[in-house]
Amino acid sequence: MLCGDVSPTIVYNANEPQRPVPPGRLWAPDAAAGDFSRDNPHSGAVWHYEGENPREFARAMHRTRGTVGTPADLRLVADFSGLLHCLSSPWPNNGSGWRRSTWGAPCT
Repeated sequence: MLCGDVSPTIVYNANEPQRPVPPGRLWAPDAAAGDFSRDNPHSGAVWHYEGENPREFARAMHRTRGTVGTPADLRLVADFSGLLHCLSSPWPNNGSGWRRSTWGAPCT
């Protein structure tokens, strides 16, 4: 394992399955080259959210640099695509939450 690597997964290669692939400009598993990933037992990830359906634009969580706003029992986060996601809600039928259009970050 790479020293200090707190990413959720680590990329390995079938030729040396016990040795992580060194970081590069693009660091993603290349299945054609024999790469695969494993969960990192030293991950610093506290939670992970991809959206209700990562393949559908309006229901996916896109890139963000913002923080999560936490008024009352809500967890609000805005992404770069202009969508505001509510990750937890006390209302019924919230699924993973709701989405609204936005430009900015939640102010709580």
